[in-house]
Amino acid sequence: MILNVWRPKTKSINGKQIIISYSIVDIDDIYSPGSSNFRVVYKCDGDNCKNRDKIFSISRQHLNEKRSKTVNEKVQICKSCQMIGEKNPNFGNNKSWMENYGEEKANKLKNDLSLRVSGDNNPSKRDSVKDKKGQIIINYDSVFKMTSDLGFKLINIDGDNKFAKLTLSCEKNHTFDIKWINFKLRRLCRYCYYDSIRIPFEEINKFEKYSRKVRSLTRFVFNKNKSIIDVDGLKTLYPSDYHIDHIYSISDGFLNNVDPKIISSVNNLRVISKDENLKKGKSSDLTLAKLLELYKN
Repeated sequence: MILNVWRPKTKSINGKQIIISYSIVDIDDIYSPGSSNFRVVYKCDGDNCKNRDKIFSISRQHLNEKRSKTVNEKVQICKSCQMIGEKNPNFGNNKSWMENYGEEKANKLKNDLSLRVSGDNNPSKRDSVKDKKGQIIINYDSVFKMTSDLGFKLINIDGDNKFAKLTLSCEKNHTFDIKWINFKLRRLCRYCYYDSIRIPFEEINKFEKYSRKVRSLTRFVFNKNKSIIDVDGLKTLYPSDYHIDHIYSISDGFLNNVDPKIISSVNNLRVISKDENLKKGKSSDLTLAKLLELYKN
């Protein structure tokens, strides 16, 4: 259904005709000579269109057979509806490029398509695109400034995307490697962090393996016992505002060689607010003796 039609008004600027405004015209004017640049505003008439209330706008020159002069006043079909089922020119065509075009042309098409989005041709890699999206441009200068502002020294950067590998040094002269995407989420030195929870440097890998196992079991236990652990359903309703807390901490469990099954048991889990959990940190609000007693019973 055509809603209205608009005629563009142009002005010559630096030798080029630039559209400066539009004026509404009668719908019948789309059949007149020189109407190819008119804007046609319409709603889709497709019976099963998922965008029935959406308003579309196209150039008169883009009217296809579904929008020809003979049916223009009666029916307008959006691009999505044109491509459904048998309306899609490739409907039922499962042939590969090789079958459709032959080996030589298929390889050329694949190569051309690859070159359009590879390396420096990839639009997402362009600094202008990143700047327009408000994304940080990942190079030595920009990352050096950001890490310096946070108290780190950038020693080296390998890569120019979110998976770029950074080599950093903290204020305590710990040198460590971290991916940009991980540093963006947790802007801290892993050695300083493990030092704060009393994990010896030589035990870090062992602790990380222990922690992963505890957290994996915790997810399983929590999902199975939500009605007991999260009586009010806070974690389900507000997942980012509430944390699943280990009352007897994971770090204390590791240091005292406690079985991961005990640390992730129902008796040691509770749901508390994000702020409470961050304030609690590595401390335990339950003694090991009490935890073992609850687990045993």
